[in-house]
Amino acid sequence: MLIHSIRENLRPYGRINPWSSLSSSEPTTSLALTAELDAAVQQVNEYLSFLSKVLAPAPLRRIVRQVALAIQAFLWDHVLMRYTFSASGIDQFQRDVEVIWGTMDRWLGEGQSEIGMRKLKEALLLLNLPAKSEQSEETEEDIGLGLWEVDKKIFRDNVEGREVLEELGLEVLELGDARNVLQRRIELGN
Repeated sequence: MLIHSIRENLRPYGRINPWSSLSSSEPTTSLALTAELDAAVQQVNEYLSFLSKVLAPAPLRRIVRQVALAIQAFLWDHVLMRYTFSASGIDQFQRDVEVIWGTMDRWLGEGQSEIGMRKLKEALLLLNLPAKSEQSEETEEDIGLGLWEVDKKIFRDNVEGREVLEELGLEVLELGDARNVLQRRIELGN
């Protein structure tokens, strides 16, 4: 019942498409929560508030882990894999997911919600890769892997793709999922 109710409140969020907007990007912490997600976040907060009062920590974590997996599946299927993302769209989606994590962590403890949504967390890390410029590659300063470099390696072959995922520290995201996530970046034009 809990999962069904939360999915119903997430439906309006899955129908909006501000993700490919090319408007200027604000810092992620100053972005407001997307209005269509507000009801779902309020509902999660109310449910977890009640459950935290009537359940011991271990059963509460088990239940919330299932809720987190359901939220992750909804966001993956109805937002991440459905739309393309610009830099500002990625920032907004990241902010929205962080608000969900923060709401859940309030009742579970710091970082617990991210553990339940590791696949989504790794997809956001991959989506947020900076588009490295030619000039930064010529300098000796190591700024890490850029979007274009990761894109080339992941799509070149399976071995090189797995190596780059390992180098990025992505443990849960499969190579096929990583390819699908990269295709969501508007800059890559896939």
